[in-house]
Amino acid sequence: MPPKKTKSVKLPKQKVQTAVTPVTRAVGGKRKRVQACEPTRGRREKPAKRAKLEEVMYFRLLDVPEDVLYEICSHLHPLIVLRLARTCKGLRQVLMNEASRYAWRSSFESILLEGIRDVRSDICEPRLANLLFDDRCDGCQKSRKGKIPQFMLRVNLCYTCLYKSPDFLTEAEFEEAATTVTTMCKLDGGALIHRIQHFIPSEPSAGYHAPELYDRASFVEIIEEIKDLTNAEFQEWWKRETENIESLKDECTQLKEFKIYMDEDAKLEKAEKKHAIWMQRREDIAARFKEAGYITKRPDGDADEEFWDDVMRTLSGVKLRHYRPLISHQSPLTEKEWKKGKILQCLIDCGKIVEGDKLRIASEKKDCARGRGKASKRGTRSKSS
Repeated sequence: MPPKKTKSVKLPKQKVQTAVTPVTRAVGGKRKRVQACEPTRGRREKPAKRAKLEEVMYFRLLDVPEDVLYEICSHLHPLIVLRLARTCKGLRQVLMNEASRYAWRSSFESILLEGIRDVRSDICEPRLANLLFDDRCDGCQKSRKGKIPQFMLRVNLCYTCLYKSPDFLTEAEFEEAATTVTTMCKLDGGALIHRIQHFIPSEPSAGYHAPELYDRASFVEIIEEIKDLTNAEFQEWWKRETENIESLKDECTQLKEFKIYMDEDAKLEKAEKKHAIWMQRREDIAARFKEAGYITKRPDGDADEEFWDDVMRTLSGVKLRHYRPLISHQSPLTEKEWKKGKILQCLIDCGKIVEGDKLRIASEKKDCARGRGKASKRGTRSKSS
């Protein structure tokens, strides 16, 4: 007979052990195999939010009384006041309300030329400061350094943002819109388009791919003014608007000229500062060179000019291209830069003045020592005799 099958003995539930199986878990952006029985780390707590600028303890301008703050801002450059207004919501609220107009006007008084101190009511002082002194696009914030803002349109935009803006109309869009709205007017629509076109602030065409742009808000405002006018009333309106647009063009011309003048003046001032830094760097190099035991002037020459002229003349073309940035770099000389030894090696490589003067001084010292030795020997002989 075949043997009987015996049933396997089942372990009690409390004695059953959990199988040790590897489990894949995501840790720090990577997958790592860990044991299931190992404790897992909890989720990282969210980092504390950065304290707002108003909550920073050392930012004390918000604690200054408003009248005192306005007096301080009245002596600052308009661009500095504009940047202060952009630092936080608190300062923006203080410097953009009606009470701050005195500070803005006083700030402009110190820099604006005669004739453009009083601007039109459609442009506020912060906006004027942005147009005259800020060099970034109002839309994308890219640099527009050296570019002229669109003063007639009261914006400072790059061409990409300018032609994407819904606030302006191209010439084709203007004619289409004018043809549509002039059907509501009592005047001749065909002639009206070309007559009101001259009264709308616009940006001249900059080429085939940059057509002339017209201000949409001004166009809508003009249509609202003339839609119910008769021919006689339109003639009176036309005379007033002619003076108004001529005044606007004259103001924008002055602002453009002032912007160009300020940019050129800033360039000259920057160039003077760089030249002063460069001259001071040369003086510092010569002083350190002298401290290292070398001579920086000839017996019959000036301290700096002939020394540097000889350095530049003696260096070969290859070395001159290599060493000129070290000598003529428009930045202050630092201890770290001098300790690298490249500048000193450059001056040693120039050869003539450096080694020649050093050898000349050494030979002079030797001659003096020999003369003193001969004199002392003569003195001792005369005493012994």
